[in-house]
Amino acid sequence: QQSVVTFNMEKKEHLVVLVHGLLGGTSDLSLLGNIIKESSDQFEVHISSSNATLFGTFDGIENGGERLKEEIKRISSFKDIKYLSIVAHSLGGLYSRYCIGQLYKEGFFDKIKPVHFISIATPHVGSYHSGLWGFVVTQLCTNLIYTTGKQLALDDDVNNPLLLRMTQKESHFMKALSCFERRVNYANLSGDFTVRYSTSAILGHILDNNNASSQRFEKYPNIFALEEVKPEIIEGKDNDGSRHPLRSV
Repeated sequence: QQSVVTFNMEKKEHLVVLVHGLLGGTSDLSLLGNIIKESSDQFEVHISSSNATLFGTFDGIENGGERLKEEIKRISSFKDIKYLSIVAHSLGGLYSRYCIGQLYKEGFFDKIKPVHFISIATPHVGSYHSGLWGFVVTQLCTNLIYTTGKQLALDDDVNNPLLLRMTQKESHFMKALSCFERRVNYANLSGDFTVRYSTSAILGHILDNNNASSQRFEKYPNIFALEEVKPEIIEGKDNDGSRHPLRSV
């Protein structure tokens, strides 16, 4: 069962971190940041800047995730933060998943409660494509985006690529993700040629584009379909070594 999160409305206790994607910068998410700020006084909105350099997104998911981790720890250390939510776009979603795994290992969530983890058009299972097109994409990724490109093409480790390791149920990445009260994943059904629906949706089936318009929600016209995935129960360990169940996507 999910616990009920209550906030002190007189303080900004809830840190919301926005994380940009490949070759991105802080301006990419400034509009979203302003919308969140205007929605409630309880949010301390921070747009991540630790990877916002010219080639700051080229040196691998681990390095980007580590920089994001240190940035979140630094922001949390000088503010009275009790809750953490992350909204990440594209590659930023992979940075964030790596980041929270490291935070989990360090016991960060023993003091700060994770609330929302939201990814938008994130290549959760990489950018690998089969056939001739797959070969072309792999070559572009590995030669133009360096370490990050190899990881996205699942070419960093033939037997056990990083993105595969990040999905293993007993990994600290999955245990960290399971700690969040709510996990939401948005995927573009069409028109996104860099992050296809099949990798960003992580679903075992593809929506029918022809029937998608009939599935629109009246309140949210840009949302075609909503699928709630029931979490599985996996077992984890607290810092003291005691075992407990964890919710996992």
